[in-house]
Amino acid sequence: MVIAPITRYTRTAVLAAMLGGWGGTALALPVMLQGTFSGFRGETLNISLSDEQLTDFEGADLLVTFGAASLTYTGISVGSLLGTSFVAANDTIPGEVTINVIPNAPVTGGPGTLVTLSFMIPNDAPFGQSSLMFATLDNMVYDMPPLTELITVNQRTPSVVSLPGTAALLLAGFVPLLGLARRVRRNG
Repeated sequence: MVIAPITRYTRTAVLAAMLGGWGGTALALPVMLQGTFSGFRGETLNISLSDEQLTDFEGADLLVTFGAASLTYTGISVGSLLGTSFVAANDTIPGEVTINVIPNAPVTGGPGTLVTLSFMIPNDAPFGQSSLMFATLDNMVYDMPPLTELITVNQRTPSVVSLPGTAALLLAGFVPLLGLARRVRRNG
């Protein structure tokens, strides 16, 4: 697997390679997003794009959009369906990742994962839900309907100390102090 940043020249080369080798469209149905869609601040979420059956898959140009305040893109890995493939990801625009995937040879098979993206929930992420969407940029090569999931940033519930336990601890601390005060008065 080769992972490289996308530049204007990489994108042109990727599209030329994808369109030059094959003139049809690989229909991606059914496709789905899998993974963990909720977490706490500071946690990592791994979200995979999976396909039930690929036929003559020669590449894909994907766009992933998400709430930049809720998620930070941290990386990508090639999934089980694609083996050793070229993957390029551009995350220069906050809340957006453009992905180019080119397998070494046309892929037919499934079910399995195409790519897995990793995201970190920032420590200052707002609590609640935001959207994450996968879509194709150019459906001439890989035709996939847009897929949207809600990402939930959960708030930790503070631990509560029961009042009877707290009262017992306070009482245990005051009883010896009362005894010490009596000794000081007798001796003084």
